[in-house]
Amino acid sequence: MWGEREESGSAAAEFGAVGFMGRGAAEECVDDAARRLVSALAALRAGLDAGASGAVGSALAEADAVARQLAWAVDCLRHVAAEELDPAQVYPGWDREE
Repeated sequence: MWGEREESGSAAAEFGAVGFMGRGAAEECVDDAARRLVSALAALRAGLDAGASGAVGSALAEADAVARQLAWAVDCLRHVAAEELDPAQVYPGWDREE
């Protein structure tokens, strides 16, 4: 499931991943994050309607966690795309010499 590369400072590193997920796992991760986001937004709406600051805080924390999960999945999908397509199209400046 994990690739061989690790990019320090990436969302994957934040999750303690040792590399990248494959395409299928990354797509499942995005699907899971979408479900979690819908649930967090519903909880946020309910908390705001009820004036419950604790519920709002929890919902915002969950939405923030979902954003990090999505960032990690996007990093993984970007890596998959770079392997399957032209890396210069995925990573701007890929073919430039430093």
